[in-house]
Amino acid sequence: MAHTVCITGATSGIGRAYAELAAAAGHDLLVTGRREPQLKELAASLERTHGVHVEVWIGDLATAAAADALAARLEATPDLTVLIHNAGYGHRERFFDTDRTEIRTMGELHMQCAAVLVRSAVPGIRRSAHAGRTVPADRAARGPRGERAGADTDRAPGPLPPGVILVSSLAAFAPMPGPAMYTATKAFLVALGRAIQPELARDGLHSQVLCPGFTHTEFHDRLDWAADRRRDRGIVRWMTARDVAERSLRRYRRRSPHADPVYVPGGWNRLLRALVGIVPRRLYASIARRA
Repeated sequence: MAHTVCITGATSGIGRAYAELAAAAGHDLLVTGRREPQLKELAASLERTHGVHVEVWIGDLATAAAADALAARLEATPDLTVLIHNAGYGHRERFFDTDRTEIRTMGELHMQCAAVLVRSAVPGIRRSAHAGRTVPADRAARGPRGERAGADTDRAPGPLPPGVILVSSLAAFAPMPGPAMYTATKAFLVALGRAIQPELARDGLHSQVLCPGFTHTEFHDRLDWAADRRRDRGIVRWMTARDVAERSLRRYRRRSPHADPVYVPGGWNRLLRALVGIVPRRLYASIARRA
């Protein structure tokens, strides 16, 4: 089986976990990131362990030139099955303390790059699906012997159905005055995923907008979060990157292409999202001002 899966931001965290799971399911990979040694180490490990081909693509997708170059590479991939756009980052500065370059950079990566890659990838995914080079969604939801994906078997679940996964954040539903640009750009991914979902579903393509909550990754290392901030408190519960990716792909396989693509992994995270949604706007603004 070929059926290439492209994963941006695959160097570490959720992106790396996606790569490990997709390779275990038998997919060839196109993995992207900025840190070449780490990506090459990952590629060698996955090729050795799972016997798949892993192409490493190095570039900073926060630049339009890199995003366009990757878009062209996706257009030239004849067996492209799934695009997982995971590349992203956070920052600590409040919006009015953030310089213009930083605002443009985050917007380029989280919004323009996402839109350009989806636009470039989907026609190829559609062609592959219609030509029979990808596994139909109803068959991909089951293992090679008909087992339900995620069932207790001695093998990895079957291949992924064709489509797109955008990695957003639980923060998309909780706009805050500190990381305002981050929450706003992640909300864009939710809107984009919902906007394109009907068109993807019409062609039998799956879609998901993953909105993870607090996750143990290098994301918070770059924000200089102390260790005592990275622990469960009340309804704030942390998850591992592997757990997030496993839940995401299990949901992606089983969910109808016509269902709402937004997925918040973890019961506590879904509770947090619900609470944010029912808090009166004036009260929420008062709390946010103190954050």
